[in-house]
Amino acid sequence: MTRVTAYSQLLVKSGIERSYLLSRARLRDLAFCKSLEEFVSQLMDSPYMYLVKDIQHPTATRLQQLFKKEFVRVCKKIIDFSPRHIKSFIESYLRYLEIENLKVLIKMKNIGAPSNLISRILNLCVEEIFGMKEKFSQAAKAGDVNAVIEVFI
Repeated sequence: MTRVTAYSQLLVKSGIERSYLLSRARLRDLAFCKSLEEFVSQLMDSPYMYLVKDIQHPTATRLQQLFKKEFVRVCKKIIDFSPRHIKSFIESYLRYLEIENLKVLIKMKNIGAPSNLISRILNLCVEEIFGMKEKFSQAAKAGDVNAVIEVFI
């Protein structure tokens, strides 16, 4: 396979995803929003409307989760059409979300948070890429930090 062939699908997919990016003017307008409700309403006529249209009472945490999930979705799409060395670069970049999940999991278990709360907070879409979703789900249900560690051993 030539380099042109290897990168042609990636360039097309990247170009499509780039078209969804917000303009600088739109980003500036979002930065000056006075409330999360205003922020969400400004996104209603953007390519991200489908992410925020069902949010009744927006919170920063919920919006962050939605945007991280979208980020992972885009990365997954790019990974699917990338040559091997680009795949490994993007997967390495996504590992920070997995590390973030581990930190959240251990901290929440340490303070005794219920498993349903932990499951809602974890960004399990990144774990689907790495085939670790089931382990993280099991770990969220574990009784304490030691049991979480046992799940991963």
